[in-house]
Amino acid sequence: MGCYKSEDSRITGYTVVNVPASTWAVFSTLSDENGSGNYDLRSLKNRIFSEWLQTSNCNILDGGNFEMYCTNKEGYEYCELWFRIEEKQIG
Repeated sequence: MGCYKSEDSRITGYTVVNVPASTWAVFSTLSDENGSGNYDLRSLKNRIFSEWLQTSNCNILDGGNFEMYCTNKEGYEYCELWFRIEEKQIG
């Protein structure tokens, strides 16, 4: 799990991990429009692996994949799933 860190972030008691530059596929849950934070990660993950991965030209790499929980500017909670990827090698 993760979150963005800024100079104003209160990080006491947390482990800070710098994520190396890479190519990422980022998938976001849709806001439920009432700010309750209810979203369906299972459905999103199923769609990533059964739809997107089957039709994309990318492979998901091991390691470095994470979930990030966020709040947008309207105050609605959502989740992003980050997967480190590379282009499929043909041949």
